[in-house]
Amino acid sequence: MKIHIPKIALRCCLLFILFSIDSSAQPQAAHDLVFTKLATRWDEAIPLGNGMLGALIWQREGNLRFSLDRADLWDLRPMEGLHRPEFSYDWILQQVKKQDYKPVQQYFDEPYEHWPAPSKIPGGALEFAIDNLGEVKAIRLDIAEAIL
Repeated sequence: MKIHIPKIALRCCLLFILFSIDSSAQPQAAHDLVFTKLATRWDEAIPLGNGMLGALIWQREGNLRFSLDRADLWDLRPMEGLHRPEFSYDWILQQVKKQDYKPVQQYFDEPYEHWPAPSKIPGGALEFAIDNLGEVKAIRLDIAEAIL
């Protein structure tokens, strides 16, 4: 005896399976960032933000520091050597295929050794004295809710 399953039923089952898999891939507590002490360097700080506005939370010289920033704060002064015909993905790809990456480094890295722009501008910071608050026991950044 041959069983016939309508295509619509098969599609519904596949969609149900796909949506079930997707829901289990959402952030869980095991994915949270957990620390036993505050970072003492900005590049190890706790990140908070929404893509446009952000903060790094860390300890600096006995203070709790919130380094504040916006994605659109840039020093865009014109800089010599940054407008070349080689500045394209295709040109870089050619250099990689030729295994000659040195020209890419010369054109893209070396100008920043000599000129300050364009560069990211920090937005500002808030600092709070924490000497009297006691020792940090735990810090948890809830990835699903984006809260500390």
